[in-house]
Amino acid sequence: MAGESETRAGRRTAVKVGALLGGLIGALFSAGYGASSVWICSGATVCASHWVPFVVLPVAVFVGSIAVGVAIAFLLRRFYELTRV
Repeated sequence: MAGESETRAGRRTAVKVGALLGGLIGALFSAGYGASSVWICSGATVCASHWVPFVVLPVAVFVGSIAVGVAIAFLLRRFYELTRV
């Protein structure tokens, strides 16, 4: 029983760490995209008339990177459990 509770705690920790790292990486990419969009539009004579790409894409990248971060952390934790001596 003790091993099972340790495994559950490890999985929860892996998910939390993956969500944190994915969120951080997603925030960095989203901020970079937003900053480059502002920089490009500030020098362009004609900018996109719709604001949707400038909001939807960073949000999608942020959410997607959290999901990918959780999946990678969970898989790495699972591989660690399988290969642990």
